[in-house]
Amino acid sequence: MAEKTVLIDDLDGKTPAERVYFYADGKRYQIDLSTENESKLQDVIDAYHKALEPYMTAKGVKSVDLIPVTAQLSSSRTTRRSSSKSDYDPSEVRAWLMENGHKVSDRGRIPGELVDLWRARDSK
Repeated sequence: MAEKTVLIDDLDGKTPAERVYFYADGKRYQIDLSTENESKLQDVIDAYHKALEPYMTAKGVKSVDLIPVTAQLSSSRTTRRSSSKSDYDPSEVRAWLMENGHKVSDRGRIPGELVDLWRARDSK
């Protein structure tokens, strides 16, 4: 016997919906969205992507961890950062930075210039 699965939009409860996958902060997310809400999400992602490009080019960064919302959109703009492990322990870096009077958040990515300070700590 055949079964049919109907996806319901997670935001407004409308049907039909489609499962949408995207990446942010190195994590994969999924949400079921109607065509209308999927389009709204894509517009937001596009706006941020366009705003980020000049900064990335100015800093010499070649890629960004923005993955298109759906597979049909991926053909024109799929770039990823390499998945290499960092060469430092973030908790050790945070502790050193705080001990040395630098402001750093308890969570999240540590800015590169602060990591560089930590790396240069022994060369003084």
